[in-house]
Amino acid sequence: MSPKLSLSFAAVFALVLALTSAVLLGRSDAAGAVGIGGTCAGIAGLGCDAGLWCELEPGTCNRADAAGRCVHAPQSCGLSLRPVCACGGRTYSSDCQRQRAKAQKSHDGPCR
Repeated sequence: MSPKLSLSFAAVFALVLALTSAVLLGRSDAAGAVGIGGTCAGIAGLGCDAGLWCELEPGTCNRADAAGRCVHAPQSCGLSLRPVCACGGRTYSSDCQRQRAKAQKSHDGPCR
């Protein structure tokens, strides 16, 4: 076997080993996720467990370090008509409808 071929094999082997180690050590899985009611987002950028979403504090739309809590989105909503404004300027007919859409809340009342 030529020296060039064995050097290439060694380089490829080292690269595969390094990538495998990086994937196994740096993977982001459920171990780093937060459960129901836990603090999410914020400076740490923590995500929520599967089936939950991170609801930020109302009015923190433009804060990069805003923290929230992990909650379930409602599956259905009543007929309440109390409009709320979501971040991004969309008005929802109720806070429940906004939560169902997993939209962050800007303020109570319709968007201006």
